[in-house]
Amino acid sequence: MYRYDSRDWLVMYARMRLQLDGEGSRRAIAKSQGGTEIPIALVSLAVAFATVVFYRCVAVHGKRTASQCDAAAVTPLRSPGRAPFLSISQQRGVSLLEVMIAVLVLAVGILGAASLQLNAIRYSASAGYSTQASLIASDLLDRMRANSASLENYAASIEGDCTRSKGGGNIAVRDLADFTEAVTCYLPRSTGAIVISGDRATISISWSEARTVADAEDTRFVVSSVVR
Repeated sequence: MYRYDSRDWLVMYARMRLQLDGEGSRRAIAKSQGGTEIPIALVSLAVAFATVVFYRCVAVHGKRTASQCDAAAVTPLRSPGRAPFLSISQQRGVSLLEVMIAVLVLAVGILGAASLQLNAIRYSASAGYSTQASLIASDLLDRMRANSASLENYAASIEGDCTRSKGGGNIAVRDLADFTEAVTCYLPRSTGAIVISGDRATISISWSEARTVADAEDTRFVVSSVVR
């Protein structure tokens, strides 16, 4: 920030005093010559205007003395911090640069939106597999409760490719066939296990999510409930 020199203020004060002190002599000269008397208010207004002009010069140009302000008065003023105007030849290529920046920003936005969409599809598929496993296990538990007398016949281990249910046999065999079809055909590379311990049945279903996540570990869903 500019710090004003006290000597400049003294010079301005001395000039104002000389102008005011010389007012009486100018009035006497005007009367002796038969001229018009200059009002002191007009002189004071002129001094105040000169002071304001000097302060503005100091603020805009950063000049420290009245002589420097007089020299700066003949130069064109420019707003502080404003860059000089560029000619047309110096502005060539600006539009092309703006277009390239806009294309770059648009490309980054499109890539971000595509990545967001892929993640949404991936998580949606994973949630769908979890929901399917929960429905399969809940269906088998309901069948066990309906046939609790043959609960020991539901113990089994399931793996392999899709195996369609052929029906027939007793109720426990048919329920296990339907469970095997649901696990192996509706979940990717899945396995299942049913453990019976007294009145409690524990059903575990595992499947691979390699289709949605590379090198992903198998996901496992386990539900345990008292049947009888």
